[in-house]
Amino acid sequence: MVSRTKNRISFSKPIRTLVAQRAGYRCSFPDCDRLTVGPGIDRTKSACIGIAAHIYSAAPKGPRGYGGLTDSEIRSPENAIWLCPDHAALIDKNDGNEYPPEKLQIFKIMHENRISLELRGLDSEPKWVKEVRVISSPLFVNNIKIDLARLTFIVGLNQSGKTALCEWIAAGVYPHYLERWSSLPKGRDRVSIEVEYHYYGLHTVAVSFMRKDRPEYYLDSDPTRIPTAPVKIIFPQNMRIVRYDEEPSDIDLIARLMNLHTYEIQSLVEELRQMDSGYFTETYTKESEGHVMLFVKEEGSRSSDAVLFRMLGDSTCARFLMELGILAAKRFSTLYPTILILDSDFWRLDLHWANRYVELLASPEIGFQTIITVGPGRVEFDDIKWIGWNVFRLHGTPPSVTVRKGFHTTESTSTD
Repeated sequence: MVSRTKNRISFSKPIRTLVAQRAGYRCSFPDCDRLTVGPGIDRTKSACIGIAAHIYSAAPKGPRGYGGLTDSEIRSPENAIWLCPDHAALIDKNDGNEYPPEKLQIFKIMHENRISLELRGLDSEPKWVKEVRVISSPLFVNNIKIDLARLTFIVGLNQSGKTALCEWIAAGVYPHYLERWSSLPKGRDRVSIEVEYHYYGLHTVAVSFMRKDRPEYYLDSDPTRIPTAPVKIIFPQNMRIVRYDEEPSDIDLIARLMNLHTYEIQSLVEELRQMDSGYFTETYTKESEGHVMLFVKEEGSRSSDAVLFRMLGDSTCARFLMELGILAAKRFSTLYPTILILDSDFWRLDLHWANRYVELLASPEIGFQTIITVGPGRVEFDDIKWIGWNVFRLHGTPPSVTVRKGFHTTESTSTD
């Protein structure tokens, strides 16, 4: 039962203990790492000074507010961050305005990632994309900032700039995503963005298309001419497969859709075949007239045989590509900050599958970040378990689209 003191929702003792253990009993505030447990005055006891602080407030009018969360979500371990007494007090000053929920979530995720890596004897240096800043663009009001959580939803109408925003993020690493933004109508601002990330220190990659012939790249304000940021982006270009594509090889088709090499796709397919994902019971490739064809069998399929990949239904293709994307992101994230981008067609999956992937992609065991774009009304956020994911909503029409942090509930997006 939820514990309340004058409408305050407090964490239970088991949840406080869990949060402390996941933090290694150290403060999660960046560059603090203060130990919060040790010997007590009595030689038979220990002392703990750490605090399970609320990310979203314990009370309706407390710092950072409820954020649309239910009582059970407010008291959940996902809403707690382990801090020393000094930093627990600091984050709540000035109504918590200097430490919004998304910032505290990043503190918690990065700290738990580091503790997990230390526990396994691995390199514990943070590898994380902190935020994206749109300095100028032909679509958005300038100076937009999006703090990226482990899982971030971007909600907006068609033509509101969801895909464009994803392309600009990917362009920090891969220049070809800027190709369609090289020519713009007269009077429209050109694209300029910054991506701030943790990789052996805090760094900023900037890309701008102020010149007409090519984009310009900078790393920590120094010109680099070409992308040099050690960030990996997995961005499938179309989650709905065209069944009769001009590309005769399934492997070549998937490689083109996922912006990976055919060798990488074959390796990922082999890994998916060897692991028990519970969703695809059989995957194999076969050469036919010099082309590599992929055959897939989904769990619960009425067919006794595996089916040619491009003959699968849209939702099955989406699930398969998502499984490959997740595998690739897992591999990259052991060495680099990594983002998996899933554009709107992901939500052609039904709510059962959406819940499954949201829970997976937001879980603490995942080392990469995910951005999912979706149209308003396509997802009932009230029906999806909140486990630390963020929502940003796009409002208006180009060139005056605005972005604001949304609640974790279903909410309409207007064009006003």
